[in-house]
Amino acid sequence: MRTGLALVSTIAATGTAQPLFQTIGGLTGRNGSSFAHDLSRDGLTVVGASVNASGGTEAFAWTEGVGIRPLQRLPGVSATAFSGELFAVDGDGSTAVGVASNSAGVRRPVIADVDAGTLREMDFPPGTSIEIPNAISADGGTAVGSYNPPFAAPTGFRYNIATNKLDNLPATLIGNDTAVNGSIIVGFTQGGTGGAYLIRASGPFFLAPLNPATPITVANAISDNANFIVGTARDGSALRPARWLIAGPPIALYDGPDVRTANAEDVSEDGNWVVGSYFPSGGFFGAGWIWDTWRGFRSIEHALTVETGFDLSRFSEFRVAGISASGARIAGNVRDSLTGEGTAFVAELNQFGCNRADMTFPFGVLSQTDVSEFVDRFFQEDSRVTAFAPPDDVASQADVAVFVDLFFGGCPGAR
Repeated sequence: MRTGLALVSTIAATGTAQPLFQTIGGLTGRNGSSFAHDLSRDGLTVVGASVNASGGTEAFAWTEGVGIRPLQRLPGVSATAFSGELFAVDGDGSTAVGVASNSAGVRRPVIADVDAGTLREMDFPPGTSIEIPNAISADGGTAVGSYNPPFAAPTGFRYNIATNKLDNLPATLIGNDTAVNGSIIVGFTQGGTGGAYLIRASGPFFLAPLNPATPITVANAISDNANFIVGTARDGSALRPARWLIAGPPIALYDGPDVRTANAEDVSEDGNWVVGSYFPSGGFFGAGWIWDTWRGFRSIEHALTVETGFDLSRFSEFRVAGISASGARIAGNVRDSLTGEGTAFVAELNQFGCNRADMTFPFGVLSQTDVSEFVDRFFQEDSRVTAFAPPDDVASQADVAVFVDLFFGGCPGAR
């Protein structure tokens, strides 16, 4: 377990985390260029790619308390070339997967030991190509993705990182994410009528469409406990961000006419927080968004400025790369007007209004609606209530006592 995880766990349990927004910069310094692809489930590690001092692109890992650092290039690769990019990281930020160039200039799938800063190639049969690991399990033991076998159509795969064992997924299925130590996989079916699916021990099954008349769906991510799946579902001519329960119909997280295409890309452990990207109607530039059970769908920029209070006027083109298991922290990408560069960022969200007792609208005011919300969730033993006080897996008098203290303490002044 990575140093510092206990601190983050304490923050999640006590609600003492303060909102933050921190740009990561690049391998050339704070003003350098970087692009984030994923955030570890503990919220401490970001992975992606950055331009180095020689002008080449290298895989990077940023860890809280350590900062950004490159991953070692494969043998014989020049610093001026494309040398690597990491797409996904495991739960505690110790193992990641991505692609890197070998000495022949061929991009190969790789496994990164983040702590050691090293890369090693995944073991695919000779003649394969375009091997893309899309995700890694929370325990770091399994990667899923797609590749092209020789003279064959792309196929999905499951890869055991410890044994280097490669297993093909059933025909036409592409792996986008995995949960429960790699035993459950979600993704989509190739083809014009492709559908979101889930694979478990009993075999694959397809997720219900949002609109049976337009059944195209894609599953992008699954919560680590495998209770929630998020992705995209077609509804008429629009693509809606969707969330499925493990064995139920999807719900559209947003269906407003101002958004023509929206894609849900990551989800918190409890399913209450979802992030993704969207394109507004009539627009050509996408943006990141966040949805939660209480405040609904809005842009990442709105969540970071209006709800959290940051002055981010120097930044534009907000994108999101991932969300932590608790839903409290996100990673993403912005453009900095002062440097002209794109940079990755990590941010701590204002999840609970003015304090954790401020549980529902109107945020910023402690009222009877917050009491009713707490009571309802108490009897459901919801994680937002059980986390008020130990033990975190059961609703108890201790949770009530903390809520009462916070409620009668009132809302502090504006941040």
